[in-house]
Amino acid sequence: MTRLNITDAIASEIGNYNGPAVTEKGKVYTYQTLLADVRKMAEKLSLEGIAPQFRCGILADDSYGYIVVSLALLGLDAAIVPLSTRASEEELKKMPGQVGLNGIIQDSRFQKEGNGIPLDFGLVFSMLKPEIEPVPLPGKRLPAFIRFSSGTTGTSKGVVLSHQAVLERTSACTGLGVTRGEPVLWVLDMAFHFVVTIILFLRKGAHIILCGQPVESEMPRLLRENRISLLYATPYHYRMLTSSPDCPPESFAGVRLAVSTAMKLQSPAAESFRNKFHIPLSQAYGIIEVGLPCINATRESTKRDSAGKIQAAYD
Repeated sequence: MTRLNITDAIASEIGNYNGPAVTEKGKVYTYQTLLADVRKMAEKLSLEGIAPQFRCGILADDSYGYIVVSLALLGLDAAIVPLSTRASEEELKKMPGQVGLNGIIQDSRFQKEGNGIPLDFGLVFSMLKPEIEPVPLPGKRLPAFIRFSSGTTGTSKGVVLSHQAVLERTSACTGLGVTRGEPVLWVLDMAFHFVVTIILFLRKGAHIILCGQPVESEMPRLLRENRISLLYATPYHYRMLTSSPDCPPESFAGVRLAVSTAMKLQSPAAESFRNKFHIPLSQAYGIIEVGLPCINATRESTKRDSAGKIQAAYD
């Protein structure tokens, strides 16, 4: 069976393209810079014992470094376990044991003991358990992510996603219409949304502009100062923009698609947004196990509460 690897797929699809990949705090990183930083990070992590099937937690805020270390881990066929910085201290204590983490990479500000290995971008690696226990998957597939579910069927549990599954789901997500060089404003939590959207944006060669904190002031500013084309956010963000005096209607002059995800979009909020910015909100419905199967891109107001139609490639 041919080895499928997310990082290799991104590098192959990007080729020699050297447009902007990520902008963070005004600094622009091109695609060739990103790929070079990923190779350098992978070499360092390999020397620290990270190998195929190594389960590595990531506890860090959204950043260029988060993207680099994630792609480096995936390139080494390690499995990423995203840990949200918003999780409670009790959850963060339990999760490493629950999922059998071999190691963890975290922002230095989250590290409580000083025995980690410093990496670039303010990240620190700590080995927890060197012995690797492979995750058995059908067809010799390799795990890429172990994502914690919301626990709607009981306690929160890890959902294993293979490289093949992630590549299939991002290939199937044609409804967002992402194009090379397209400016995308990123405001979500990578711990929850890296699998579908960040990987999709990178495969398509989009320009990811990281919002940063506080989102209440940074998001309107970046919309004013950049001609954003695609916005992928939650109903909270859209309600905030609608009520913000710092985000005039012309801020959305370049936006071709504004997608609402993560929770149900209420009709009054969608109507208020449209009245101010003169473009509709498109609701999208994602599921950890299968990606983003539904997008409601209709402009009909009577369909506003719908989660949308199944994307063609999901049939």
